[in-house]
Amino acid sequence: MIKRWLDNLKWDEGRQKSGYKKIKLLESKRFLFDMYLLYYPQGSAIASHVDTIKFGNHYRLNYTIKKAKKGGLFLLAGKPIFRLGRLVIFRPDKQYHSVSQIQKGYRIVFSLGWARKNKQHGTTI
Repeated sequence: MIKRWLDNLKWDEGRQKSGYKKIKLLESKRFLFDMYLLYYPQGSAIASHVDTIKFGNHYRLNYTIKKAKKGGLFLLAGKPIFRLGRLVIFRPDKQYHSVSQIQKGYRIVFSLGWARKNKQHGTTI
């Protein structure tokens, strides 16, 4: 039932164009944050990458709402800032990260990102 509901939502294609989908829940250019719901259907994955920004420091909190039955592991180069169960906070601008292919089931993630102004440049993104 939840899977059918997810499939009927209006999703945008993910930036990595690897099969995952996203819905922007909230964004503020003034306060430099965004909030997404991410949906990884079976067969999707995200290759290892960093998310660059023009200036400043980028942070992201991901909470896995629904784990895939097989696959769909979040992989991070180095230690996260914080990890507790399904919650991870990390630096997507500094740390390579990826999601292994969803082999069975699907994965849902709540993702909150924010940028802190770089004192040298006074601006971000």
